[in-house]
Amino acid sequence: TTITITGDATVGAIFTEDEYTLTFNTTGSGNIQATPAGPYSYNQTVSIEAQPSPGWSFSDWSGGLAGSPNPTTITITGDATVGASFTEEEYTLTLTNVGSGTSSASPTGPYGYNDAITLTATPDAGNSFTGWTDDFTSTDNPATFNITGNSSVQANFAEDEYTLTFNTTGSGNIQATPAGPYTYNQT
Repeated sequence: TTITITGDATVGAIFTEDEYTLTFNTTGSGNIQATPAGPYSYNQTVSIEAQPSPGWSFSDWSGGLAGSPNPTTITITGDATVGASFTEEEYTLTLTNVGSGTSSASPTGPYGYNDAITLTATPDAGNSFTGWTDDFTSTDNPATFNITGNSSVQANFAEDEYTLTFNTTGSGNIQATPAGPYTYNQT
């Protein structure tokens, strides 16, 4: 702007502070929290925290930040984009058996957070499945178990018991040694 001076004059100017945005991108499952919320002014320090979803962990920053300190800060010098990478955690399932029988899990691991696993117990002849214990409790067979961390599940089996009933015709009795109840294949 040009002004022609013809006498005393007052000139005013109005300045506004520039505002900048901070954009977030994530890879994997999680979000980024900035404090304070934007828009931001030049040279403002902003606290940034990566917040992984359950079953995920924070890996590293990208874009306007580098490395893996979490939480961290960024100084605003213009519009910026910050990325956070999250890695899915992997969990193991350990199956054990008490008594005579076997157990299996489908699918096989490693597993992600909240994966549905079908547990199947197969008792040996003369045995019955009595239930799942440890990190999962149920008497269902098969059963569905949702994993949320490294887990141990035990399949429990018990020997079946049988009775031996005697019928006589005429006068007399029958005695068995040993006395029952009896187990499968017992003599």
